[in-house]
Amino acid sequence: MSAFVRLVLHKNTLLPAVLVLGALVFYRSLGNPMNDDAAKPFFVLIPESAWKKLFYSIAGGCFCCLLDLIPALIFCTVFLKAHPAEALAWVPVLVSVDFYATSARTFLDLSLPESLSKNIRQTLLILFLYFGLLPDIAVI
Repeated sequence: MSAFVRLVLHKNTLLPAVLVLGALVFYRSLGNPMNDDAAKPFFVLIPESAWKKLFYSIAGGCFCCLLDLIPALIFCTVFLKAHPAEALAWVPVLVSVDFYATSARTFLDLSLPESLSKNIRQTLLILFLYFGLLPDIAVI
């Protein structure tokens, strides 16, 4: 996207690249790394409260997302010759997309009974995710 914006459109705006990165973060978080952690047998054996385990699991997922975003944002900023403060301003928005998508998915997986059909579960997930991300969309 950065090459297209710079070489074809002859612009230096970071917004199209951020939108693509936001979409990648969103779809990456649908894999729900928190459920992967909770599904491991040793997760139950950790002698801490459930809140601490969930906090560190989601913090680790957000940190991994941040580590994935940093090289892409540095490349886009350098390639587009954008201001570094603009790239730093987008980091909390992109990480919040990952945080919300992971949290909403975990909440629905833990609160909905297994007896619900898969279609109803997916419909509720889509409603929670898309309507819950409206504040991020408003910021963008």
